[in-house]
Amino acid sequence: MVDHYSKFTAQLRVAFLTAHKSISDFDSLILKFKETTGRTDLPVDLAHDFLVNSIAIICHLSSSPDEISENDWDFITSVLVIKPEGNDHLYREIRQQVPDFFNRIPPLIGNIIWVNNEAAEVFGQLPGKSLPFLCVQFFDLLGKAYISIVGSERDKESHFYRFIEGMNKYINCAYDHKTKQSTDLIANKETNNSDELKATKSVDKEKTNDIVSDNYAKTIKELENLVGLSSIKEDVTKLINFVKIQQLRKTNGLKLVPMSLHLVFTGNPGTGKTTVARILAQLYKEIGVLKTGQIVEVDRSDLVAGYVGQTALKTEKKIEEAIGGILFIDEAYTLAKEGNDFGQEAIDTLLKEMEDRRDEFIVIVAGYNDPMKKFIDSNPGLKSRFNKFFEFPDYSSEELVEIFNKMLEKYDFSITDSAMEDVKKTIEEMYQKKSMDFANARDIRNYFEQIITRQATRISFIEDPSKNEIMTIVQDDV
Repeated sequence: MVDHYSKFTAQLRVAFLTAHKSISDFDSLILKFKETTGRTDLPVDLAHDFLVNSIAIICHLSSSPDEISENDWDFITSVLVIKPEGNDHLYREIRQQVPDFFNRIPPLIGNIIWVNNEAAEVFGQLPGKSLPFLCVQFFDLLGKAYISIVGSERDKESHFYRFIEGMNKYINCAYDHKTKQSTDLIANKETNNSDELKATKSVDKEKTNDIVSDNYAKTIKELENLVGLSSIKEDVTKLINFVKIQQLRKTNGLKLVPMSLHLVFTGNPGTGKTTVARILAQLYKEIGVLKTGQIVEVDRSDLVAGYVGQTALKTEKKIEEAIGGILFIDEAYTLAKEGNDFGQEAIDTLLKEMEDRRDEFIVIVAGYNDPMKKFIDSNPGLKSRFNKFFEFPDYSSEELVEIFNKMLEKYDFSITDSAMEDVKKTIEEMYQKKSMDFANARDIRNYFEQIITRQATRISFIEDPSKNEIMTIVQDDV
């Protein structure tokens, strides 16, 4: 049974230890806060609550409604190191006290948010959203791993995914408040839109403008922080500046210069096309070009069906999802196949909607350089609407190393000097031997994930690893 779980439990174990350690540190801060303020109404032992909530997820996904099976205990033992002997009370407590666990925000999450907001005024900067999100990320990983190993009823799986989505929405909304939040959560779409999951704190017009300005600056900073892509950054900046001036001209009643905002992104995989599209969507939203700024990512399979008339319906559905934002079509050239192909129906539907709803959404088509140029040139309608190309170059080996370092920083890893030297050699070798299917940053991400998986396997054999050991990548991992 242990062998059956081995491919999952090493990574899960490290994730659990990381989250549990962070919450334990937060518990220590709560005690300090209680001593400083004399407060007696604050929660205690959130680390224990985190453990109980983790077990609750497994219990509620269990195929057995009345008892924990041997498989469930094997999973709990391997991930949380909680053995069945002497711990049946944990399961009974969960069943008795939280009979509808996936319909509620765990008090753990609400308590972290509440204490963080209360203590921030005394201690200054605290974990903020990062700590509850760390819990949710582990719950998400735990549930998905359990489902993939043991299996679960379909309705329970759906319940679980709505549970994770609801917690993420709750955290984003709840940080606008300074009071303890109600922990009731819904398990359906209607109640997800309830007032409990929305920030109700009012802001005046001046503050709203400040928020928009701040969001714009943050998004520009995100663009600037991308590795390489100097020509793309310059193109995006010029485009945004032009659109901003167009908006000002419109406000002042001046004539506008006609210009299509639909774009063609060309380049090899992993060169940042989707990332830049997401940034553009947010920038367009902040300057008022787009209402909502979401990005809907699709490829041929999302637009083209196998029967006459069905392709138009599929394409229209995706366009509807993109209204107010950007429709991003990856490998768009695959829509224009020779012969009797339904891809042409998708193109015709797209062109019609781009004309009829020209101010409601933006389309970005993306793919390899030569196929995309042939694709645009093959259709006069496409050529007239897509007249601006952004060409994304491959990353240099130095830039690929920088991308690897950013991944280390983003996920709180450190690396020894000897391990880093090996990483540089491997990336240089990957770059020198790259073939037509080399995926740039995507290949670096895959390499990074291989390394942290090996590191997790090594750490899983260390009894009670320290925070530094959990964070550090050594030469054997590389």
